Amino acid sequence: MMTTKEIIQRILKELPFFLPALKVGRIEVEKKISDQVFDLAFKIKTKDRQEWLLLCEIKRLLQPRIAREISTRFKERIADLNGVYPVLITTFIGERTREVLKKEGVGYLDLAGNCFLEFNNVYIEKIVDKNPLVDKRKLRTIFKPVSSRILRVLLEESKKGWKILELSRIAKVSLGQTSNVCRWLIDEEYIKKEQGAYYLTEPGKLLDEWCRNYTYAQNKIFTYYSFEQNLGKLIEKVVGISEDKDLEYALTLLSGASIIAPFIRGISSLQMYVTDSERLSEWVSLLDLRPVESGSNISMYIPYDEGVFDKTQKADDINIVSNIQLYIDLCNYPARGREQAEFLRRERIKF
Repeated sequence: MMTTKEIIQRILKELPFFLPALKVGRIEVEKKISDQVFDLAFKIKTKDRQEWLLLCEIKRLLQPRIAREISTRFKERIADLNGVYPVLITTFIGERTREVLKKEGVGYLDLAGNCFLEFNNVYIEKIVDKNPLVDKRKLRTIFKPVSSRILRVLLEESKKGWKILELSRIAKVSLGQTSNVCRWLIDEEYIKKEQGAYYLTEPGKLLDEWCRNYTYAQNKIFTYYSFEQNLGKLIEKVVGISEDKDLEYALTLLSGASIIAPFIRGISSLQMYVTDSERLSEWVSLLDLRPVESGSNISMYIPYDEGVFDKTQKADDINIVSNIQLYIDLCNYPARGREQAEFLRRERIKF
């Protein structure tokens, strides 16, 4: 992560390129006004020859909750000053943080080129969605297998308030890790804390973010050919074997969606999760399957994490993964997966 000094150095070098429509005057570091000190200040002259002083605060990281809190304090600091405009500067400002700052009436600049200034007769906005300086370590941690169990629990019961101990127990995640994930979710304003319980505030946006950081291909995939060509009869065999041999499974992707939220016609292959490699071998033997590299009609997945089986649902005595797991599996599935995912979302998830 860049230091504040490094951010200032980059801004000083590139500021004229960020604001080509404005005449940028003198730039001052640690500008003192009365008894207040601002990280950066510079004068600009508008096309109608008015001068404004842009007072800037530098932040190494700017998440939505932090941005909202800083904006409130920043506006209070400059309330008695005339001809000034508050600007927050950081390395990169994501979409949700940009929305917060615009609503708060605070400008922003970042090193990726995002820019928003709105005052008097000035309106400048530039959007750069991709962060060339991104450090995805935190995101990767949040969406890692064990941490993602917490997301699954929250999203499956999106209106429930969760105490941290209960959330930790249900998700089967340590208390410390649960606390860390919740802290990140609060900073990103996906959840809020009221009277000691955590509530989702943006379930849809959290689900979207998870989809961007997940693919069904994270699971171990094994493809086979079954001599049973009828999908319905093949599923019946799976159900029967599961009951007779006490083998756990859960349908997913198009075959799972075809049962609980049918949208795409002509589904002819089966996709299912099994618990581990030992059980996989049992399934292959009992279903009399042949491994193939192409032309398969049944795919089995050893899950990237056992949490995949959490909240498994039943329909017509068939085990299917939870709606949330089914949705994120479908999102990046090539064979019309996105279409089926969005239908499932409208019909079953509803956020």
